[in-house]
Parts: sequence; C-alpha cells; structure tokens
Amino acid sequence: MSLTQNGIYRFDEFELDPFNRTFSRQGATIPLYPKAFEILLYLVTKPRRVVTKEEIFKAVWPESFVEEGNLARQVSSLRKALGDRSACVVTVPGRGYQFTAIVEKAPSVGGISQGVTEDIEDILVQRVHERTQVVIEESFPAPLQTSVVPAEKEQRNLPPPRGRVWLMVAAILAVAGT
Repeated sequence: MSLTQNGIYRFDEFELDPFNRTFSRQGATIPLYPKAFEILLYLVTKPRRVVTKEEIFKAVWPESFVEEGNLARQVSSLRKALGDRSACVVTVPGRGYQFTAIVEKAPSVGGISQGVTEDIEDILVQRVHERTQVVIEESFPAPLQTSVVPAEKEQRNLPPPRGRVWLMVAAILAVAGT
C-alpha cells in the first residue's frame, strides 16, 4: 500500500501515525503486523464507511493474490491489538468492514508535515512488495550402460535400408518372371 497520509489519526485514546508507522494507546506503543497496520490505516482514513474486502485487497496487497482467510487473520490480530475497543472494527457480512470510532486528524508532531514542508499534501512513505519463490528440483535417471559395438558389426546387424528392399524385390520378380 502506498501511504500518502501525513498527520496523526486519533480515535478514543489511540494514535495512529502513518509516517512513523506507530500505533499507540495513551502513549504506549502497540505492536502490529505490517499488514494489520495498513488495514487499520485504510479503515481509519474511511471512518463510518463500509469498505469492501476487494478495496482492502487492492490497497494492502496491490500486486498479490491473497485469500480471504489472510485478511480475516490480519483483522483478528488488529482487533486483539485494540483490546476492549475491538468493536471499532465491525464486520459487515457479505460486504466488508467498517470502522465505527470517531476519527480526528492532527498534524504530525515529529514528522515531515511540520515547518517548511507544511504545504505538502502527499508523501510516499512505504510500498511493500511480497514475492514467492518456487524452486523445482528434478532428478534424471543415470543413462543405461551400453556396450560399444565396432562399426563393422553394427552395420551387419542393421536392417537394410528401405530403398534396397524394394530393389531386391524388383530383382527377384524380374528373375522369376523370365
């Protein structure tokens, strides 16, 4: 997900800082998996709106195929991090998720949005790429041991070429016909 957010998002006693990629409750940092952080950020930037699973997949895993179970696991870990406020992330059956807390956006304290760069609206913070590497191992049987046959014997054991067979048949028929 390319984060273009500057400023800090606050809801209840939580703070989410996209620039520093920190999530805290009353000043104490709460660890989050990177994808859970990105899902939370995506939901927080669209409060009270039902966000479809497809939207989240495109935003958090833009160039990857991800099963719904992976999204569900990340949302579950996000709810655990929210603790007694886990009800902020609501599952809307058959549609997606909704962030229900009231969110306010404050300027970043230690981030780029202070001072000379105050008029900057969009900042690219991070883009995550995931790769899968597939290794295919193949084994081939050892070649069979063959005995070396001298060229003279090899030629004697070979059937005659097709052109010669017809020539012999024609010669036999010619002799028999006379």
